[in-house]
Amino acid sequence: MLHLLLFFVLNSVFFEHVNGEREWDYFVFSQEWPPTYCSTHTCKLPYKFDDFNIHGLWPSIWPYGIPTNCSNKTPFELENIKPIYGELQKQWANLNDFDNPEEFWKYEWSKHGVCAASDDSFILNELDYFNVSLGIKLKMNLMSRFDSIKIKPNNLVTLKRDVVLDQLRSSFGVNVLMVCSFQNHKPAKLSEIRLCLNPSLEFIDCPISGNKNDYQQFSNSFNHQNIYHNPICKSSLPWLYQSPICYNQSSILLFYNAQCPEELIFPDFN
Repeated sequence: MLHLLLFFVLNSVFFEHVNGEREWDYFVFSQEWPPTYCSTHTCKLPYKFDDFNIHGLWPSIWPYGIPTNCSNKTPFELENIKPIYGELQKQWANLNDFDNPEEFWKYEWSKHGVCAASDDSFILNELDYFNVSLGIKLKMNLMSRFDSIKIKPNNLVTLKRDVVLDQLRSSFGVNVLMVCSFQNHKPAKLSEIRLCLNPSLEFIDCPISGNKNDYQQFSNSFNHQNIYHNPICKSSLPWLYQSPICYNQSSILLFYNAQCPEELIFPDFN
């Protein structure tokens, strides 16, 4: 039943006509890879995830801006998403504490969802925001796409970034943004996959051509401060994703996220 609901949401919106102005131009949809995230964070999970996890659906202003002071100030109410709570917990999990996902969802709604929801948008309210996000994840079907290009999680196999990007572009028909996590002197690990969508929820090219300046401007739009609770996280280096550079109490660099280098690994859980 849930999949039918998601299918209806994603397919019916293409045939509706929308009037009025929005406070954003396009979406960035980001999914994180749990084994990479959990290599730098303490995760409380009931099982080892074998699929990407939703990080967020972020309304954006073309090309590199994010809306601020959006007119919608509706507070997060858990009761509003009760019909899809179980599916959200599996697909948009709080990796830090699986049994307590509400704070993660509240943060994403308060920062991004309130801007996505408006009277002239296909996303009218909190339930729409989270339900549409589930539908986009279903539509992307990332693990099946990785399987189709013969890429599987493996801690010992090194991947070529440009080869993976070309294969994913062929699969999606648009450019795909890969984010990697860097930890001390270890190989870079695939951390997130990000795609852009137009207001009709169709995949589009993100406003990047692959050069460093484009990545810097694009990534600076999504600097999430204070999301790491245990390490000491300071201001970012240039063109980093999820900007903080995180250290331990002895000021030893722990990790940071950035554009993937030429070689990376797609890790499995140890």
